[in-house]
Order: sequence, then structure tokens, then C-alpha cells
Amino acid sequence: MAKGRPLYPLVLAALTACQGSPSGCAGCAGAPSTPYPAPPPAGGEVVPGGVSLRLTETLLRFLEGQLPALAANVLQVAGDRGVYPLDETLLDPATAPVYLRDGCIGEPDAPCVARTNPAAELGPTHLSTLGFDLPALATALSIEWLDADGSGRPGVRISASNVDVFVDLAVVTNLPSIGTAACHVRDTPGYAGMRVARLAFDLRLGVDATSGRPRFASSAENVVVDLGDQTDDSALHLTVSPCDGVNDTSCDDPRCHGAYGPYPAGSCVDVCGLLDLFAELGGFISNVLRPVLTAMGPAVATAISDALTQGLAVAPLALETQIDAAQILPSIFPAATPLAVAALVADRLDVRGPAPGRGLEIPLDTGTAALTPAACAAGVAPPDLAAMIGAPPPFTGFVEVLDPASGASHFEAYHLVASLALAPLQQALFASFQGGLLCFDLTADQASALTNGAIELNAGMLMNFDSRLAGIAEPESPLALSFLATRAPTVRLGAGGMVGDGVQDPLVEIVVDDLQVDIFVFQDDELVRLAGIVADVVVRLSVDRGAASLDLLVDGISLVDSRQLYNELAPGADLSRLMEMVVDLAVSQLLAGGQRIPLAASSLLGAPFGTPLYLHVSAVRRDLGDTGVPFLSFYATVCDEPATLNPDDPTCFVLKRAPAPIVLVATPTPGPLYAGGAVVVDVEATPRAASPYAYQVSVDGGPWSSFRLAAAGRLEVKSPRLNVAGRHLLALKARRVGDPSRESATRIVTVDLTPPPAPPEPVPVPADAAGPLEVSSSCRAAALPWWAGLAACASAWRRRRP
Repeated sequence: MAKGRPLYPLVLAALTACQGSPSGCAGCAGAPSTPYPAPPPAGGEVVPGGVSLRLTETLLRFLEGQLPALAANVLQVAGDRGVYPLDETLLDPATAPVYLRDGCIGEPDAPCVARTNPAAELGPTHLSTLGFDLPALATALSIEWLDADGSGRPGVRISASNVDVFVDLAVVTNLPSIGTAACHVRDTPGYAGMRVARLAFDLRLGVDATSGRPRFASSAENVVVDLGDQTDDSALHLTVSPCDGVNDTSCDDPRCHGAYGPYPAGSCVDVCGLLDLFAELGGFISNVLRPVLTAMGPAVATAISDALTQGLAVAPLALETQIDAAQILPSIFPAATPLAVAALVADRLDVRGPAPGRGLEIPLDTGTAALTPAACAAGVAPPDLAAMIGAPPPFTGFVEVLDPASGASHFEAYHLVASLALAPLQQALFASFQGGLLCFDLTADQASALTNGAIELNAGMLMNFDSRLAGIAEPESPLALSFLATRAPTVRLGAGGMVGDGVQDPLVEIVVDDLQVDIFVFQDDELVRLAGIVADVVVRLSVDRGAASLDLLVDGISLVDSRQLYNELAPGADLSRLMEMVVDLAVSQLLAGGQRIPLAASSLLGAPFGTPLYLHVSAVRRDLGDTGVPFLSFYATVCDEPATLNPDDPTCFVLKRAPAPIVLVATPTPGPLYAGGAVVVDVEATPRAASPYAYQVSVDGGPWSSFRLAAAGRLEVKSPRLNVAGRHLLALKARRVGDPSRESATRIVTVDLTPPPAPPEPVPVPADAAGPLEVSSSCRAAALPWWAGLAACASAWRRRRP
């Protein structure tokens, strides 16, 4: 069986619930099937604003430069030119002085019927388009956040000034006084046909929940198309030719063949010649094309609004699902009750804060609840969540990025930030406790299967902790552990770095008070209770800034106020260290078998925008809200492909930059190594440099620590696993302090904590004794625990006569 990762199945169950599962989330595949309980149980109330997401002005500046990519959702892009096809319905042929051809006479959605003769009333026509130089448009573009309007809808103002427009129109005149014709209006090669002084519109944003599934909604308003006073000057770069297929072979329209009205084909030559002269004299745009441009503005704004709505539709705005540990891991959690999870985007969008941190704030209402309290959690009062929610922190647009190893920091601009209040974190822990995830039994077979043999719960493990347990059972006799949490875990958000000389405050600290573990051993064909231990378990989590991402790390597991309630078979033995190691192994499995968990997402935004975009998490830290409530904030920057390859963009370049290797030299310190859960390793990273190195370590495939300095070239490695005598593998990495791009490859160091047998005391030999003294070979049996080996040696001396 593959190595178990209990946490991953639980998380994946929630994340994949929106992939069409009939028991997924609200609106993900139709009607909701597992709605959040209403009313929820005590402690499972939906937390308003439990999560807050802000999109800053810095993100808008980034989007301004992404116009060529974003335009692909609205325009037909060819090289640096973006082309917008016009629809003939923009203008009413019955009343407009001119109207357009859009490529086909007939039903807009039907295939264009081939014409049997040039004058046929149905068939293909010339496609009218307006084009834009995308790099120039990106330079002219401006996007600004707008405060909420009277309906509570915030928005953005999108505008562009002095925009060159490339014209390729099939215009049908509707002026009997001058004649009816079809004319081809286009640019003079090498010049833009016209210039628009200003294009602008407001894009209002909201959340639409009328269909039962919340969706982002947008609408275009306040459209402005300002041709300016000098627009007609640019008409000198327009040419007008008859669309008769003869004078202009690229344009052939039925109107020039007498298909409509009493006007002969010759009218096209005359009328279009007149319009061409009109263009040269000026006034053509103001009097003839102005209706086209005036109608085009709202059409383009609506197209952008629709494209944005369609792109944002892929983002799930409502997640309501269940996580059933009893089905995912039935052997460990057979009595666990399902957990209901909800995350709903609230219809309270707003624009807040000063520039450059000013931005669109999107609140999410969250909830986690156990549907049925487990027996071990009966009667436990829920936490006071009201004191753990409040206004989100003020965001300035810049975040201080800390190097925990050295305490040095620098500032980076960011595009978006997601903040979790303390309430949803505490609620998730309480729901897990209520659901029975902290009250379970673990047999030797389950531990071996989940860890692919990494954990062997047997009596031999007990003997390795205390020699007084030798002989309680055969070394291969299996153990069983019973975990019983009597209180809900609590969570604290810390500084996430050094707060004093050698004092490191973890970013997240989870405390389980009074966790009771009963240990059973298989003896005489039955499980016999051996001991009971109670302790407060403290798990410290930190975030490490790696070469290309931030990683979640276990920065330490410790037992506080450990006490043994009873020990029926060996009253003098203390097994608290066994509990510490088992908890360490359990957390190792929960965190994906000891691997680093990256917090960065690659190509997260590629689908909505039609181009590769990367989300780089710059920092994860504790922030305080306006009311003093702590938040866990994730700061991120959106990077496009060129930025990831640009060494002058340090924030994004790290995503594709290959770390520069350094060489790590590490050897166990000579001398006694068995030191109560700690060993010392001599380290030296070369080549030597003025800046110090920081080191990261993992013991026996367990969780990676954070990077730490080594005083005088000696690194103290602590782990509950080092309480067990025998051989251990230490995996180490080195990194230049303050420069995560220079990192060593992993190096494995083997240490053996089993001391060699003590030399035997000399035994006086009587004068009349015959023959030499011998030492039994069992004194050197590597398979025996060291104390068992000493016992064997002590009894092995015997007199041997010839």
C-alpha cells in the first residue's frame, strides 16, 4: 500500500466536490445537494467575512499592460493588431443615414447562403471591422477603481485617450438625395484612418444569486466616445471606393448591382466618389461615421463586460460540501461524523483603502460544522467566535517579506491579498474535534499500512525507550494506541519569525490540551493496557520562502506538562517520549509524508484570461485588523510569462529561475551522540562567503524544519525520533541567508545512536584456574537494543576449562 497521507484525501474531497459530483457543492453541477445545515449546530455558525480578498490598484496597473492578452477575449488578434468585427444591427437601416455590412446578408446566426448572381438578396458581403494597435492602446489605457454606486455595486473605470482606429467598413448609404450605394471605407496604407480623443466606460461589478448559484455579474455604463475637435483632420487618411467587385475587387456588394431600389449599379461609382471627395475635404467622419462610432462604444463596452463575466464564471463563488473521514479512512475513523463546509462569496463587494492598497474587497462567509457530535466531544462548549472576527487589516499595497533565519526583510508590492480571520481557523479545529477526528484508535497494522512500514508499533519500540520495559512481551508483539482528546484544539497566530535573541515565534501554533493516549500491548493472546499518558501537544507551523515558492513546514512538535496516569506493567517506566514520537509521526503523515507543501499556484489564472499567468505568493504572515483581531494573510503577485524570464523582475523571476547550487558538507560530531532526542552535526557550506548559511533538516523522512543558523558551524538537530536508539538518517539542506536562490541539494547524514557495548570489567582468575576467558558473540549482536546487549554481556563471562 502506498504511503498514507490522511490530510490530503480530506482536502481533495472538498476541492473536487465541484467537479460534477452529485454530492458536490451548491450550484457546481446544478441544484445544491449538500447544503450547509440551517440552522447550523452550536459553534458551526456561518462566519460573516471569515475570509476577505482584496484586489489592489497595483493589479490594475498590471492588467493595463496585459491588454493584448485580455483583448483576445473581445478582439480578433493578429500580431500587434486587434480587430473588432461590427454587427449590422448596430445601426437601423430604416432610419440611419448609413448602415453596415457584417459579412453576410441574412439571419445573423445562420450560415451565409451562397449567391447565385451578384444581385442576389442573400449571400456573403464584406465584413466591417475597426482595428486597434494593441501596444499603443495599452499605453493609452487607464483603469481605476470606482466606489460603490447607489445600488451598492463597485466598479472600474476603463478609458483610453487619443486612440488610433484602423477602419475597414462596408458602408451602405441610405440617402436618396445623393443616391444609394455600397462603399468600401478603409485606411490609407501605413496610416490609421482616424483618431478618437477618448473612449471610456464604467464596468460595474456585483454578485448575482437569483439563479441559486452565485455568479459575478457585470454591466457597462456611462459610455463615452469623444471624437474631439480635430478628428476630421485624420479623415485625410481615409479612402472610399465603390464596393462593386470591379473598382475594388476585395468588396462586392449586391447594392452595387441594382438589387435594391431603382438605383443602377453606376450609382456606386458616383456616390462613393462623392464620399471620397467628402473625406478629403473633411467632415466625413463627423457627419457620416459618427453614428457608427457612437453605436460602437456601447457595443464594445458590453462585449468586454460579457467577456469578463464569462471569464470569472469559472471561479466557484459557492462551495457547500461534506467531508466524511469515515468513508475516506474507515479503518482509522470508523465513528467520525461528516463535516459540513461552506464558503460563500457575499454580496457586499466594496472598494476600500488608500492607494496603492486601494482595491476591490470581496468578503466570503465561511463555516465548518460537525453534523453529529462524536461521543468524546459531548458537552464541550464551542469557542467564542464573535471575539475572533472583525474588520480586515488595512492594506497599504506593500508587504514586508521576512527572512526568518536572519531577521532581515524587504518590501514588495503585491496584486492581491487573502486574509483569514482567527474565527474560521478556530472553528475548523473545533469541528474536527466534534467530528471525532481527535478520538480514534490506531493498531499496529493500521500504522504500518498508512506509512508503508515506516511505523512499526510493537513491544520492541517500547524497549527502545526504557530498559525497564524489557521482557514485558516479545519484541514483535504488536501495540495499539487509543487517542482521546478531552478539549478542542486552540490556534494562535504568531509573529512567524525571530522575536528575540534565539527566540522564534511560530506563525501558527496549535495546542491540544490534555490529550490522553492509552497504550495496549498484545500479551498472552489479548491486548493488555500498559500505560496511560496525558499531555498538552503543541504543533508549530511556519512558512519558508523557497527559491520559487512558499512552503508550509512543521517547525516543531513538543509535549508540555506530560504526565503518566498509570503504568500497570512497569510502574517506574516513563513513556511520555513515546507519545511525543507517535504524535510526530502522525503529523508527518498528515503533512504529506513529511514533504514540504508549496503554497504557490502555477498558471492559476491562465484559463480566464487566455494566456499563461502565474500566481506567486510573496508572503504569509499575521496581520491585525482595525479591532485587534489577528488575521492570517496571503500576499500574492500575478506574473506573466515574460516577467518570469526577466532577471530585473525579482518577484516573478524566481518562478522560473534555477537555484544556483552550493555545496553542503555535513558530518556527525564525534563522540557520544545519544542525548535525549538531539544530536549535533558539524556543517560547513562551501564556497566560503561573508554571508552566513542557514540549514534545514528532516529526520527519517519526517517534516522539514525551517531554515536556522548554525552557531560556530554546529547544528543541533532535535526530533522525537532521536529518542529511539539505532541508526537515523538526517536530510539536510543549506541556503545563503537572505538569498533563497542559492541552495544546496539534499544531503543525507547517517547517525547511530546506539553506544558500543561497554568493555567488561576484569574478572580475577584464581591461580588454579585453567583455560582462558571468553566473551560470548551475543555481546556484539547489532540487533539487540544497547541495554539488552549490556545485559547479555554481563552474564556471558564464564570460565572455560580445557
